[in-house]
Formats: sequence, C-alpha cells, structure tokens
Amino acid sequence: MEHGIMRSPEKPEDSGDEGESDAVHNAHTHLAEKKEIVAGGEGQVEEKKEKANTDEAKNNNNEIIVIKVDMHCQCEACAKKISKALKGYQGVEDVAVDRKTNTVMVKGKTDEALKLCDRIRHKTGRNAQLLSPLPKPPQEENKPKQEENKDKKTEPALKDQPPPVVTMVLGVHMHCEACAQLLRKRIRKIKGVESVETDVGKSQVIVKGVIGDPEALAKYVHKKTRKQVSIIKAESSSILRGQKDGAHKYEIHVDIQRGKFGEGTTQPLTISAILMQIAVLPMGKFMARVLPTRNYSLFGGRWGFSLNPGPFNIKEHVIITILANCGVSYGGGDAYSIGAITVMKAYYKQSLGFLCALFIVLTTQIIGYGWAGMLRRYLVDPVEMWWPANLAQVSFFRALHEKEHKQKGLTRMQFFLIFFAASFAYYALPGYLFPILTFFSWVCWAWPRSITAQQVGSGYNGLGVGAFTLDWAGISAYHGSPLVAPWSSIVNVGIGFIMFIYIIIPLCYWKFDTFDSRKFPIFSNKLFRSNGLKYDTTKILTPQRDLNVAAYNSYGKLYLSPLFALSIGSGFARFTATLTHVALFHGRDIWKQSRSAMQNAKKDVHAKLMSKYKQVPEWWFLILLVLSAAFSILMSFIWKDDVQLPWWGMLFAFALAWVVTLPIGVIQATTNQQPGYDIIAQFIFGYVYPGKPIANLLFKIYGRISTVHALAFLSDLKLGHYMKIPPRSMYAAQLVGTLVAGVVNLAVAWWMLGSIDNICDVESLNPNSPWTCPKFRVTFDASVIWGLIGPQRLFGPGGLYRNLVWLFLIGAVLPVPVWILHKIFPENKWIPLINIPVISYGFAGMPPATPTNIASWLVTGTIFNYFVFKYRKEWWKRYNYVLSAALDAGTAFMAVLIFFALQNENKNLKWWGTEIDHCPLASCPTAPGIIVQGCPVH
Repeated sequence: MEHGIMRSPEKPEDSGDEGESDAVHNAHTHLAEKKEIVAGGEGQVEEKKEKANTDEAKNNNNEIIVIKVDMHCQCEACAKKISKALKGYQGVEDVAVDRKTNTVMVKGKTDEALKLCDRIRHKTGRNAQLLSPLPKPPQEENKPKQEENKDKKTEPALKDQPPPVVTMVLGVHMHCEACAQLLRKRIRKIKGVESVETDVGKSQVIVKGVIGDPEALAKYVHKKTRKQVSIIKAESSSILRGQKDGAHKYEIHVDIQRGKFGEGTTQPLTISAILMQIAVLPMGKFMARVLPTRNYSLFGGRWGFSLNPGPFNIKEHVIITILANCGVSYGGGDAYSIGAITVMKAYYKQSLGFLCALFIVLTTQIIGYGWAGMLRRYLVDPVEMWWPANLAQVSFFRALHEKEHKQKGLTRMQFFLIFFAASFAYYALPGYLFPILTFFSWVCWAWPRSITAQQVGSGYNGLGVGAFTLDWAGISAYHGSPLVAPWSSIVNVGIGFIMFIYIIIPLCYWKFDTFDSRKFPIFSNKLFRSNGLKYDTTKILTPQRDLNVAAYNSYGKLYLSPLFALSIGSGFARFTATLTHVALFHGRDIWKQSRSAMQNAKKDVHAKLMSKYKQVPEWWFLILLVLSAAFSILMSFIWKDDVQLPWWGMLFAFALAWVVTLPIGVIQATTNQQPGYDIIAQFIFGYVYPGKPIANLLFKIYGRISTVHALAFLSDLKLGHYMKIPPRSMYAAQLVGTLVAGVVNLAVAWWMLGSIDNICDVESLNPNSPWTCPKFRVTFDASVIWGLIGPQRLFGPGGLYRNLVWLFLIGAVLPVPVWILHKIFPENKWIPLINIPVISYGFAGMPPATPTNIASWLVTGTIFNYFVFKYRKEWWKRYNYVLSAALDAGTAFMAVLIFFALQNENKNLKWWGTEIDHCPLASCPTAPGIIVQGCPVH
C-alpha cells in the first residue's frame, strides 16, 4: 500500500512536534510491535493467519488510518476521550492512541477516514488532520463519458470522494501578534481547516484545508469572527493524487479588530458587596411594610419570634450586608479554592470527587475564620487599628438611613444619588462605547514606529509614561478606592512606584540588560524561552502531572520579562520587611495585649459601647479552627493522590498562616494596603517539596489564602464594631454566610465544569466562547513555575534569577534605619509614617496591574486626600467617602448591565475607539537577532 504524507504549511514556532512523516512511521511501527507481541513463538502459523487477515482486510477495504490530533497536555484523559469518540463508530474495528507523537491509529474503512477526522473535531473539539491514507481526488465533472467509465475501474465513484484540499490566502489587517494569534485560533475551529499560518508583516493569512465551497467558508468566517469578508481567490492543492490544477481561485480579505469587547483588558469585573448593600435597602423596607407583625410562640411560650419585629433599621442592613459579603467579596465567599479546583479538573484533568472539593472549599475559609477570632484582640479592639476602607461603608450606611438636619448644600443621600447616576451613565463610555479611555496612551500616537517610545508610553504593555485612564474601574481595580486610602499610604506607594517604574526598570532594561531583559517585552506576565518566544508549559508535563526532566532539559529554561522578574523580587523584600516593620513599630503593643493587658489599654468610645454586649468566647473560634485543621489533615490521607499535599505540608501551611496573618493585618488595618505573600508561600514550598504542582497550589491556598479570608472577616468584624452589631450576631451571620456561599460557589463551579465542553481549553473552545478562564490560566502557570519547575532551577545556585534572593535580606534590614531615626527624633511625627512594606507595595501586582493603573490611583488619591482635604476640609469630611461609594456602585451596576445585555450576547462595537492602547510595538523585544512576528528585527 502506498502512503502519502500531507504536510501543513504552518508549523507552530518551536512546537517541538515530530514531522508528520515520523508520526506515520511511528504509528505503523507501534502497530507492528503489537503484531510481534501477538505472534509470540507461533512463527509460520501466525504469519499465515496474518496474511489471511490482510487479504480479508483488503477485500473489505479495511486498512490502518493514521490521524494527527492536537492533544494539549498528552495526558491519559485526553487519549481516553479521543478513543471513546471513535470506538463504536461505523467501520471502526480498533483504536490506538500514541500520546508521544499525537497520533491516532484506527483500523477500519478508508472511505470513512475524513469522517473520522470530523468526528474527532466534533466530539472532542480538537484539531484532527488525516496523515495516512491520503483522500483520493474527485473526478472532474466535464470528463468525457468514455474516460469517466475507464476511470471507474480504478477509482471510486465521484459521490464517495472528499472535496479537494484548498489553499487560500487571506488579506488581514493585523496590528500586532495578539491579533494574529486570535485570528489563527478562530479559523482553526472552522470545520475542514487543517492549518493556518499568519504573516503580520505582509498582512496575510494562509489557510489550508478540505473545504468544498470557499464562499461557504467566507460566510462561516464572517459568522464566527463577525468581520466583513470579501472573496478574491483560492487554489486547490496539487498534492492530492490525480488532482488537476483547474479549481477556482479566491482570496479572502478580513478587516480584523478585536473580536470581543474587553479582550486583552486587565480591568476585572468585580461584583462587590456594595451591590448587595444597595439592593437590600428597598427590599428591607418593603418587607417591613407588608409582613405581619404577629408574635409566634414555641415551646409553651418560652421562645417566640415575629416575622416583622419593626421598621427596617441600620443594624439589620449592616448584618445582612456582612452576610452577603461572605459571598461576593474576594476574601469572603468568593473562595479562591474554587480556582484551584478548576485548575485541577480543567487543566490537570483530575477525576476529583465532589466531597474532596467541598472539604477544600470549606476548610480553607473556616480556618481563616478561626484565625480571625483569635486575632480580634489585636486587630479589631485597639483604636489604632482603624481599617480605613470601613469608613466609606460607615458613611454610606449613615447616608442611607440617617436624616440630616437642614443645612446649606446637598444632603449625603442626595449627593450619593447624583454621583451614582453620573457614574452609572459615564461607565458606558470606557465600559462599552469608548474603551480607549481605559488606557489613553498619547505617546504611541506621536511616535507610531518607535519601539522605545511605545515601550515607555504604552499604558497597557509599557511603563505608561504620560498615559492615563479615565475609567474608575481602572483606577480602583488593584489597590482599591484611592479616596479611602490615608495620605501617608498614598505617599509611600508613590515613592515605591516612582523608584521602581521610572528608575530601576529603565536601568535594568536599557542600561544593563539584566536577566537578558531585551530579549523579551519590557512588561508582560507571559513565560518565555531564551529565543524570545512563548514558553509552552505543557511540553514539560508528564501524564502523572510531574516534571518531565528530560523534556525540560531539551525544551530549555524558563525566562520572565524584566518587570515580572523584579516584581517577584519585590515580593521577597516585602515579606521580610513586613515582619521586621511590625516587630519594631508594633511589637510592644502586641506583646502587652498577648499578656491580657487589654483591660488597662486605651479604649475608644466604640470599644466601651461594645463591651456592653455578650462577647463571643474564644473557644467558639478555636472549635472551628481545630475541626477545619483536622478535616484538612484527614483529606491528605484519604485523597492523597488527588491533593498531593502530605499531612506535614498542611501543618506547615497552618504555621505559615499563623505567623504572617497578624503583621499583614496590622499593615492593612492602618494603611488600607494588604501586602501579599502568594509568591513567598509557593517559593518556600517549592523548595521543600519540588515537582508537585497540585501540592504547591494547595499549600498556597492553606498558607496564604486562609490569611486573605481571615483579614476579610476581621474587616467585617471592625465594621460591626463601628456599627454596634452584637458580636454573637456577627458570629452567626459570618459563619452561615461562609457555609452557604462556599457550597453555592462549589455547586455552580462543579455544574459548569461538568456541563460546558472544553471549559478553560482555549485551543478546543469555539472562538466566541466566553469560557476561556484567563484568571485560572495564571493560577495554572504559577503552579507549573513554582511547583513543577521549582524555585531551585530559577533562583537556586546557577539559576538566572539567583541574585533576587538577596532581597529577602534587604527587606528585613530596610525598616531598621527608619525605626532608629524614630527613636532618635521622637518629636518628628512623620518618621514613623515611612512604611517600607507599603513602599514596596507601590509595584506589587504588576503584572497584571499596569503602571497606568497605579499612577492614576496615586493622582486621584493625591487630589482628594491632600488638596481637597487641605483646602475644602468640611466638604471632604461630609462627602468624600460617600463619593467613593457612589463611584463604586454606579460603575459596578453599569458593568453588570453591559455584560449581560450586550457582551454576553456578542453585541460588540468595532471602531478606532474600541481598540485599547494603540501601541502595537510596545510588546516587542529589542535585543539583536530576536525574531517575533509583528516586530522589527534589530
């Protein structure tokens, strides 16, 4: 039998795939090995049987069909899914999947070969390409009858032939590699397409595939990409046997812009508790008006209740908001562990049970609740722990419920309604009509062909010099509302930001080329190879979710963009600086309170009033903590293969959380900034327990995210402290809200993971699908970096980033001189306001936060908390926090409306103003010889 090889015109850059001829050879070798095993020692008898079977197969038109299938992780689950899709199909006798070569060998009828490819695409969503045997060409319709009858003796009937392979050239306007990648992904999903190759420089896309009608393809491209398409030419491939060069010629031009509104934007849609806060008020007043006031008695009158105890009041409003806050805030019910479960099931293809997932969700949150209860005396009761973000909430509650005395100007409620409506209406511009307002990078317009100018001026992919945002969501996305941050905190963040973005990064990139920086974009959260191309983490992952050392050594080391690498280093310094700063400036107070000296400590008016209520015994919280810890450790024994985290790893995570929750809480309670240590947690455990990405991910959840939950609970406790909510009512509301929110979060996620095909698999999803999970992709990559590759290879001896480890020591030392100056000059009250952890927080979260986000946050905070506070203090005291709440609420409501009414229905605008940034060269490298599509070569 003669086997032809169909080669794709596109070979992905550094894909590491074997040639298709090698794949066919390996496939037949694999089947030959299977035959040898079956033959054993039978010798001639088996040879006769095999010959007889071969003759029978020929008579039945049966032979081996070889199909190449893109398997993104080469895991056993992918292989089973493909095998299941083919078994039982008409004409299929046997299926064998070779994960190493990404090939599928099918024994069956050759006439069904192309249908098998279509079935794989339909059932699994993966691209399938027929390698062997090649489809036979259709006969030309205008053949003379005698010639046609002659051909019938050697060729099958025309109706049984597949359409020819057509190579098309699409003229496409692509302003950057991101557009090209997006277009490639979408066209690959079209039925019959075998390969897609883009050339950004020539604005061309070459499409090759088994496509019968180019006009139908054009309509399909228009339908899937929502772009205007015009047909000019296409030509059939001459690679098919017997094919004549006589097909029609077309060329398709597509005017491409962003296919989906907001694609590529870094502004997250956050549904905050303020939405619940507003929605609850009319509902509460309505229920107070219509519900019966009758009293109901139970157990002989010893216990009774009423459905309507009285008018809806501010305390009821607060406690309902806190309960809802457990379900919508980042630190509350929006359980980060849901992301871990999604990564385990969608990316690592684990068969995780619902009970195990429920244990993970509830234990991580309730452990945080246990920490919060034990730390109340340090972070809630003292007057110095004032939690600035809660002041906006208090002002808002008072504006909604209290009747103000008549005075000149607007009441706070009137002020809130006006700016709520203005914020709601305005967000339609950056949120939908004119998204360029999110990143207004005028420098790129002035120098459209300069890479350096765009690297400096891009607000999305550069340093953001001169760029600004007029989008409140962009201003408050990462550091919270600048209107509630103390002025001293804004100054500290500003010092760190200016030092890092405008001094350190330019020197490292342009002057010293630190870490081979110029091979990569100056600002990116992607992972790179030494040649400047994207690092494909799936190339080094075994089916058992461990590191394939040989594949790693062959594929090459992992590199980071300069800003990303230095941002990780700043996390090292921030971690030790936080511990040192809190020990020096707050250690004595913490020690006194630890020795039960609170009764002698200074109490503010709130603490004195709250002391009249029955307090929650500490053992109530300890029970929750002990039970959660016990169930967590039990989980590491029962589901040890799923979670990978041993019992001692759990205890290590608990110890880390206990050590760092208090100092980080002190920083947040006084500055409204929460120094994170996500990277530190994964860094530490990556050294202790390398090569286990799932274990590393869960260690981060139990060690770091339990701290996030604890601080969210403490913030709510302080809000209840301000609003005089009985502590036991707070306990019940938070506990019930946490349990309900955790179960609902998991149930919804579980349903989605089981019901939505190929969820989070960008390569297999429909191009217009919203289920791409970009946030969870970052979580997956982090687990690969820290858990799979491990910090030893990146930061250990011989690692490219080994010198960043010195920042641990530098961070520990930096607060000491400030503390010494404070002791020498105690009369200077500004010295203790120098906060090294907050200074380092000036460049935290970048990426995904951009310099434009932080710079706009600083400018807005300076205007309101310095100039307005200094020159219009009465206005600031009356309206500042109300304005913050109004801007948050209006933006959030409009964002939700736009998403469900327009974006979710794929009703998107396409014009110049919807393209964010307009800086296509900002993501280009500048090192000589680095070749990246869409970028000039130096």
